[in-house]
Amino acid sequence: MSNESQAAAQHAATDAAIVAPPAVADVQENFKAAMRRLAATVCIVTIADEDGWNGITVTSITSVSMDPASVLVCVNASASMHERMRPGTRFCINVLRSSQIPHAGAFSSKKIKGNDRFTEGAWEAPEHGIPYLIEAQANLFCTVDQTVPYGTHTIFIGRVDEVRVAEDIEPLIYQDGKFAVTARIPDYPINSLFLQRWSPRAFTRESISEQELLTMFEAARWAPSCFNSQPWRFLYARRDTPSWDKFLSLLIEYNQNWAQNASALIIVVSNTMLKEPKTGEWIPSHSHSFDAGAAWAHLGLQATLSGWRAHGMAGFDMERARIELNVPDNFRIEAAIAIGRQGEKSTLEEKLQKREKPSEREALSTIALEGGFPKA
Repeated sequence: MSNESQAAAQHAATDAAIVAPPAVADVQENFKAAMRRLAATVCIVTIADEDGWNGITVTSITSVSMDPASVLVCVNASASMHERMRPGTRFCINVLRSSQIPHAGAFSSKKIKGNDRFTEGAWEAPEHGIPYLIEAQANLFCTVDQTVPYGTHTIFIGRVDEVRVAEDIEPLIYQDGKFAVTARIPDYPINSLFLQRWSPRAFTRESISEQELLTMFEAARWAPSCFNSQPWRFLYARRDTPSWDKFLSLLIEYNQNWAQNASALIIVVSNTMLKEPKTGEWIPSHSHSFDAGAAWAHLGLQATLSGWRAHGMAGFDMERARIELNVPDNFRIEAAIAIGRQGEKSTLEEKLQKREKPSEREALSTIALEGGFPKA
């Protein structure tokens, strides 16, 4: 073959490689990966029919037009709600709050069906009978106007007939296969886990298994420490166990009011002495509290990953804790921690309800000072 022929053949092969469509499996996998990078507000779509109340958790909801006010909802054809969403059917879109992860779970569970899904949260039905979540971010009452089957789903276009809106804005968001907090916006790219972790006070009184709690302690076990001294110790009690009342009584009344609904209570202490690696002698540790703080951070992040919440506090009787928990003199009492499933903020006193949201942070320029503090 001549040089010209070889060059032409190579050029044709290159063109074929460029224009050849990728395998369907590759497109689907890449599509899934791309969709994990989209954030969506979590909603529950509810209806009422001859079988009673029914509902499903959805994230594929968006507005269609302002006039008429309309939205679209995508529902998988295999879902039990699919056949119930016929033209003319009335339904309600309940926009969830960041604290309503249990609600989303109940309406997406394969084990919980029909009316049983409505045991999570406070639901009412006005005159038209469509159930709505009282404490949702918003409720949009709609009527199915058009349906468009496409692939595995059907697009239901709903005409909005009535809207109820809450004052505060704190929606529950789903991204990268998990729930996320949206109120926090970092100045620089970080893993979303750091933004999702926050310290609520509203808990559900749900019991926690020892295995689940030990998983959090396991994460804390791998925190860094000076000379690998691991000075932290976690003294704990789980709800409905013999030590629970004692641990709860150590908290000041203000903290008892909300922490009584937690699933576990922890007292963190740290060893003020460490063993010098070369000599084996016990010497005062300068970083024991710093190291214990690193372990607490690991615990708090693992709690978030596991679907729980952790709230640290200093409001407890430290001297009583030392005596009643038999803490040796060489250990410093550091902090208390409440672990629990996040609940509705309406369970809190009114003054605490206003604070029940992820807090903001100081500007990065305030906490990171190149070259040291500026001269006075």
